[in-house]
Amino acid sequence: MSKLRSSLRLFSSFVSPVVIVLLVVLMQAILLGVYFYFASQDKIHIEPAEIAVLAVYSAIAIASAIAIGIARHRWMQREDLVRQRLLDVIDAIPDPSAVRDMKGRYVSWNKAAESYHGIKAEHVLGKTPFEIFPRDIARKLLELDAQCSLSNKKVIQRVILPPLYGKGLRVVSIHVAPVLSSSSEDVRGFVTILQDITEQERESSSLRHLSSQLKMALDTSGFGSWIWDLENNIVTYSSQYKALLRYEGENFKQDFDFLSRIHPGDSEMVVTAAKHTLKADTPFDQVYRLRCFDDVYRYFHASGESALDDKGRRYFSGLLCPLDRTAD
Repeated sequence: MSKLRSSLRLFSSFVSPVVIVLLVVLMQAILLGVYFYFASQDKIHIEPAEIAVLAVYSAIAIASAIAIGIARHRWMQREDLVRQRLLDVIDAIPDPSAVRDMKGRYVSWNKAAESYHGIKAEHVLGKTPFEIFPRDIARKLLELDAQCSLSNKKVIQRVILPPLYGKGLRVVSIHVAPVLSSSSEDVRGFVTILQDITEQERESSSLRHLSSQLKMALDTSGFGSWIWDLENNIVTYSSQYKALLRYEGENFKQDFDFLSRIHPGDSEMVVTAAKHTLKADTPFDQVYRLRCFDDVYRYFHASGESALDDKGRRYFSGLLCPLDRTAD
């Protein structure tokens, strides 16, 4: 941590308040020395009033330097406080996190980054991504820095990390945010936070594969399916559902109204069962008659249930199975 803080304060230490004051005093001393030297050589004549003016000028210059030094010291204190808080926050982040300066050199590498990448901070600090990661990954990181610097906003990018330092292939979401000066909107560096999404990507791929398999199974079985988004009141019907009702048009959602097509003798029973399913989260299991698009009533067995997705949205979904008989 001490190496990190000293590297962050390198420029500020070089132009410290004490240095500013000493430089002004030195300049005034040199100026007065030159002036009195020429006076001693009778090359110029000094009047008492001129000495007074020189003294006042030197006093003003030194006082101004002290005022500037004090202002800069306070500014440095604020900057140091911001840096320290930033470093404390970076260390506390559970995700792999790092900070790079405007030259792309790492000035922070937290414990989570050490564990995730398998490389210690002392081997990273002061180096650029090209000295740590493969060239394509390093180039991507610096491109994100450039985008962040231009927009002055956080940028997010999905990146595939190749096997590195004994770790396998991983998929990550990289979040890069600018580090701004406490006294201006100038970008001083970049905070990078990695979120490993390897498992989510794997699960998403598996779910897409499973969904494709289920669709094939439904199409093969001859069952129709529906999904009713209760939050937005949108119902999605499968192509097999439309086929079961002998639909040959192009806008099923517009042409199909469930309540107008259910047999009058089954309407109350089905509506009551559906309301009970939505209220009590009980399975929906009914046999009823629907008027198909060839104007023939047919028996169907419908089964379904209500459920919440991973975002808390409620759905009512189910299957429609044809029964081998028609109705009056």
